Amino acid sequence: MNPTQQKPSLIFEMLDQVQRQPTPQARAIKLRELRCRELNTALQINYRQDVKLDLPPGVPTFQKDNGNPDMSMARTRNIINDLFELGVQNRNLSQAEKLNRFVRILESLNEREAEVFVLAKDRKLQDRWPALNIHMVRDAIPGIV
Repeated sequence: MNPTQQKPSLIFEMLDQVQRQPTPQARAIKLRELRCRELNTALQINYRQDVKLDLPPGVPTFQKDNGNPDMSMARTRNIINDLFELGVQNRNLSQAEKLNRFVRILESLNEREAEVFVLAKDRKLQDRWPALNIHMVRDAIPGIV
């Protein structure tokens, strides 16, 4: 990354940058440069077979925030633990409670950032960002999936 460029602060911006790279190698390099806990979490939800969210497929009904994205990762960082509580192994919450929590998570984010987590939940990040695939993710960030 060019030292004068500021690292994007939202996952959808990071994925947009990866998508814009001209070659698979350049995409992997960009993904490696941008990696952070928040991006890694979205990629793990999408690609790791042992991460299974107990949520119905598709986009749930939620109040979308289409205002300017918050330029802080703090909101996304704060939802990571909540997301993993929505897994199938968590039997303390009913599926309805998990869905309600997921909706609250989505409503706490900008619409574009919420889209990332809806797509990741359904393992469809590559539908929005076709340059992504499990092989590139493995090469760019070893051990993540």
